[in-house]
Amino acid sequence: MKRIIIMLLAVMLLLGLTACELPFDLPFLDNGEETPDGGEGEGEGEGEGEEPLDGIVLIKDGKANFRLVFSSDAGPSAISKVNNFVTLLRKLKIDIEDPVRSSEPETDAEYEILVGPGITNRGADCEVNDKDYGEKGYVIKTVGKKIIIAGGSKAMTSDAFEYFTKSILKVTDRTKELENLVLEEAPLIEKFTKYLIESVTVGGADLSEFVIVKDIEGMKEYGDDFITNFRSSLYTETGYWLDIITPDKTSDKPHKLIVRYTTDPIEGDEKNMGFVTRVKNGDLIFECNYANATVKFFEMVTDELILSQMSAVVIAADYEKFETAGIARYEDFGATGNGKTDDFKALLATHKYANECGQTVMGTPGATYYVDTDFTESITVYTDVDLNGATILINDDSATAYANRGKVIYNLTRKSEYVQYYSSETILTEMFDGYERKITRDATSLPWLVPYLKGESYVIITNNKHKDFIRFGSNQSDGEDRMDMFLVDKDGNILPGYEPAFEFDDITKVEIYDTSEEEIVIKNGTIKNIACRVRAETQLKNKYHSYSRGISVSRSNVLITDMTFRTVNEPEIDYSPDPHDNLCTGYGRRSESYPYGGFIIGTKAYNLLVKDSTMSARTTYYEDKPATESTGGKIPNPVAMGTYGYTYSYSSAVSHVNVDQYSETGIGDSRYWGIMNSNTCKNFYFDECEVNRFDAHRGFWNGVLINSTFGHTIHLTGGGDVLIENVEKLCGNNFLAIRGDYGGSYDGTVTIKDCNYYAYNSYDSMKGTAFTPTVSASDCFIINSGFSSSELFLNWDFGYDCTLPHYVTLDNFYSAPEKIYVFNDFPDICFENSFNLQLGITKQITQKNMKKVIPTCRNMDHSKMLAIPVVVE
Repeated sequence: MKRIIIMLLAVMLLLGLTACELPFDLPFLDNGEETPDGGEGEGEGEGEGEEPLDGIVLIKDGKANFRLVFSSDAGPSAISKVNNFVTLLRKLKIDIEDPVRSSEPETDAEYEILVGPGITNRGADCEVNDKDYGEKGYVIKTVGKKIIIAGGSKAMTSDAFEYFTKSILKVTDRTKELENLVLEEAPLIEKFTKYLIESVTVGGADLSEFVIVKDIEGMKEYGDDFITNFRSSLYTETGYWLDIITPDKTSDKPHKLIVRYTTDPIEGDEKNMGFVTRVKNGDLIFECNYANATVKFFEMVTDELILSQMSAVVIAADYEKFETAGIARYEDFGATGNGKTDDFKALLATHKYANECGQTVMGTPGATYYVDTDFTESITVYTDVDLNGATILINDDSATAYANRGKVIYNLTRKSEYVQYYSSETILTEMFDGYERKITRDATSLPWLVPYLKGESYVIITNNKHKDFIRFGSNQSDGEDRMDMFLVDKDGNILPGYEPAFEFDDITKVEIYDTSEEEIVIKNGTIKNIACRVRAETQLKNKYHSYSRGISVSRSNVLITDMTFRTVNEPEIDYSPDPHDNLCTGYGRRSESYPYGGFIIGTKAYNLLVKDSTMSARTTYYEDKPATESTGGKIPNPVAMGTYGYTYSYSSAVSHVNVDQYSETGIGDSRYWGIMNSNTCKNFYFDECEVNRFDAHRGFWNGVLINSTFGHTIHLTGGGDVLIENVEKLCGNNFLAIRGDYGGSYDGTVTIKDCNYYAYNSYDSMKGTAFTPTVSASDCFIINSGFSSSELFLNWDFGYDCTLPHYVTLDNFYSAPEKIYVFNDFPDICFENSFNLQLGITKQITQKNMKKVIPTCRNMDHSKMLAIPVVVE
């Protein structure tokens, strides 16, 4: 119910003055002018023998007939002015009592000036409800022998009292004499607050008929301030003051404004959108099943629906609105961002909420979210993350971090509806009904998949009865199950670039991943790791216990952009020449830290783009190996434990654009391990990158490396078509290496165009000198295959046939070293079937736009290599 603004001036003031406006409208009437009889503010007195004074006699013969009384709601400013007024009267020789609180027992004072609302023990006529006047309103009136002064707010009570004393009584600090003070007639001044919002109706009922019901049990950690704040704002903007009750209380109001938090599904909210506002049975209901959203959305909705309006608000009886997800901030869930308090639980809670209602998670610029002992689980991420210039600082130097070293800060994974997984023999038999459980190298479709496809899909096939990539050397392994990845359309056709890498004579598992997932973006921030240290759990010795503390991606369609990944507080590198001194060997440290398996870890990921980002390379650390029979009973040199920045397995369509590494971990400094590695991946793309290492381990198929600079390593193992164009390779005695521990094999074509190779010496870590770009004097190779002619190697079974690249094209290739060859040397025995392993030989080398023809190999006795056709264009 809206009150009509009225201003009633019932009484002309004693000295013939008309009533003045509120102090907010006009200055107080205190001009210091004297009254005609020479006194200021002096009422007509009663001299000896004169008629008695008529009217409200406040002061007679220098004695106050009234008592000043103030309520607890008057406010400190008004109380101070009451005391100051008493002090002023006493300076004028007026005998007056001290002011008292209205709660004190009444006295026999003939008159009282009651200051402030909420005085309830002077009779109903004297009671003033401040809510009747609003924060900008006030009242000055008389009831019998009582003068009531009260404002709609504490500030207005203070101003109204000052207005009464100065402008009505005209008693100021400039008053010189005062003996009698009489109001001939009782004043009545009322002013009501003007509101932009004149009325609010809900379903035809005025808001004054409502009571607020707070039904928020279960979210006590958030408090109920947001409800009381709404009530205050509602009163300020509209003049409505609503009582607040809990569901177990009753009210005489016929309608309810219900604020409800519930963990149960909300009626009609099938999409789980987070917040519902509706009018039902005449009640206005705000309902949410996310505690944080209850606060956030309630404030947003009430502001949009009521508080920000400029006129009457009408909410229809059939009003209903579902609020979609927006932004969830870490601070909303308790994060401090001060870089000291462990914020992990707040980060975890934020993403759990965001995942449920589809909100983007937003960081705060300049905040540092510290993560320490609470980091006991990976944070699952289904929605975008905009760190917005914030940093996540992860302390890996603790026993808790060691125990939870496999956890990542962000785990971008598929939801179940995007995954189909078949390994049951019964299901596979049904799947292949009418088809052979085989895949040939020339296959163009997988027709037996069609009934199981929803659309374009990323498919991974496994034969666990066959092992590939059976590793040779100091890191010997038993190999991996044969696997291949395909991108197929809804009809099962294999799309270009995903042709089979292997033949399958059996299939024991089929994984189908729908590629229609909406893109997730992680952007605009820094993830910083405080380097781990070796711990008592491993007897303070290095063991290969790699940490995974960054971002894991095991889904389709992810963009990681404008991100920085740094490692700080690493042990300093010592340059001792003795590898057995428990300090260092060759390029790095021993017994001080553990490796990191990757800061971006892609596993069965499809269509992942990393761009405009920077990565720290980490120092190389070494694992102590025991003496064995194969080492002749001697303790071998420690084995390097590599820390990678980007690690990918069984992933396809992975791109890096404008990615580099920190200059202090320079790309030519081989003390620092490689930035990128992959295992069993297809279709990689690097453009405008500057990193120390591109290390494709087992099973890399198809790649493009363009417009980039690589420091000390470009490694390929696998097959398919690789284009390397406009690339600079700085260090090492080869431009491109094919890993010997996986057979030194590349089953495909290699094109190297417009590239520069400098063959600088690597960092001399034994001397501790700075990197010096000196061209190597040793023989160098464009392609260095690790295939070996040793009898042990030639009898090894890698699980597949090994081959040099089928076709090699060199187009405008520049080499700083003069002594350079296309391949390293292989004696004829490598290409013969005298052993279990036979190397396939290159079919053709093409050299185009070359200043000089580069020899195939340096040993003129290797007749089979020299017989490789060379075409010069």
